[in-house]
Amino acid sequence: MLETTYEGKELVDALVSIARGVMSNVAVQADSRPRKDQQVRPADQVKAIEMLLDRGFGRLPQQLDVA
Repeated sequence: MLETTYEGKELVDALVSIARGVMSNVAVQADSRPRKDQQVRPADQVKAIEMLLDRGFGRLPQQLDVA
């Protein structure tokens, strides 16, 4: 997997594009509004940001309250 994605760079680039609201595999014309198939849902943007943060900075440790 790492060999075919340039050590994961392509995967990170795709997540960054989604986080920015751009579909990386759909051509966008300059100075035009995005078409419906070019738009990224806000929920997908948030998920991409969460994935980038989890992998870039690590997940917070989860605490369990034992009573």
